[in-house]
Amino acid sequence: MCVRYTDRNSYNIQNQKKENREKEIIFKEYPEIKSVDLLYEASILFELYEIKKSLNLEKVELFYKNKNIGKIEINKKIIDLEDFGLKKFYENGKRIFRKEFPIEKDLLEILGENDEKYNIGYLEDGFILIIYIKDLDKDKTFIIKKEFSVSFEKKGYDLFIPSV
Repeated sequence: MCVRYTDRNSYNIQNQKKENREKEIIFKEYPEIKSVDLLYEASILFELYEIKKSLNLEKVELFYKNKNIGKIEINKKIIDLEDFGLKKFYENGKRIFRKEFPIEKDLLEILGENDEKYNIGYLEDGFILIIYIKDLDKDKTFIIKKEFSVSFEKKGYDLFIPSV
């Protein structure tokens, strides 16, 4: 039997689908954007071949079972977001810039510090995150839709038996 201690309440997220590059208009107009993904510890990850100074992360809207349950106002340039992982990351000889925006604190506020608002189980489906990115030079807003699952991890001790 194993014991694990979690030092704080948190929500973890898991992508349900990868984005379809052909579907998202922003990837057609900005081929320098490699991907926009959700990370397990509740962050949005932007991977870019080149960072345009004019791209701004405006806001994020959270839906659960097709109902808008919260909005996160951000209004930050993507270039100013926190670096994720290694400062210099290369893939197939090409430099990739990785920028991260954490949403964990916002999820705690929207979904409840103790999971009291929606009673999330293990990997609860039905969540959608709408990410709004604006090109400040063109005054044009793009939308990226991410479907994901959420699980709640409560502060305290967990007992479990590892499977072999």
